[in-house]
Amino acid sequence: MGYVESARLLAREKGIEELVDIEAFETCRRIEESLRQGRTGEALAWCADNKQALKKTDSNLEIELRLQQYIELVRTGENPKLIEATLHARKYLAAQQDTEFTMRAAGLLVFPPGTAAEPYR
Repeated sequence: MGYVESARLLAREKGIEELVDIEAFETCRRIEESLRQGRTGEALAWCADNKQALKKTDSNLEIELRLQQYIELVRTGENPKLIEATLHARKYLAAQQDTEFTMRAAGLLVFPPGTAAEPYR
């Protein structure tokens, strides 16, 4: 919920600082803030650092972040960004087993930004 400083103070007050991983909360806060600003790099770095744990839980966080990167590239509607989006999709999204997922992502290239067509709106 973003109350990292409150958690730190409470842990210190109760004498349980060594039992509380405040750094994990700080990392989450930094990643959350970067995502709110439209940046996925920090979250992807975290995914790389925690690849094994994510794999054990069958998490799709990394692919969701890659998809968001793709969406942001396509959203501009500019030709250089669309080319970059295509290369990005080939590198990170094409290997997905879910062909519907891949086709919907590719469909973003067909519809211009601001389209009323669902689900590309």
